[in-house]
Amino acid sequence: MSDVLARMQAVHEGRKAKKVPVPEYGFDLYFTPLTVADRSRIRKGVDPSDDDELTIKTLIHKACDKDGKPVFEDDGATRKILYQMDMNVLRRILEEAEDAPDEGSAKND
Repeated sequence: MSDVLARMQAVHEGRKAKKVPVPEYGFDLYFTPLTVADRSRIRKGVDPSDDDELTIKTLIHKACDKDGKPVFEDDGATRKILYQMDMNVLRRILEEAEDAPDEGSAKND
């Protein structure tokens, strides 16, 4: 592995999850940075123009608890509940996940 790739890998392995408080529901979610691989998995099988589905799939795929375990299962029951969320809350959660400082207490998967 080249020195450049080794340095990139070291940075990737050192990423920490970011804590996002969700007071509307009384819990915190944790997010690791969205990678190219994550984005590819999220987009798979989704019409690129379906922003709502991409947003829900991002939440399902990226939201974890403080131990780094996924919070949501990708199933019909979960989707039914998530599709009832206030869109402003959902957007805020994902925007804060991008901008929140590293928490450091959650595992990076």
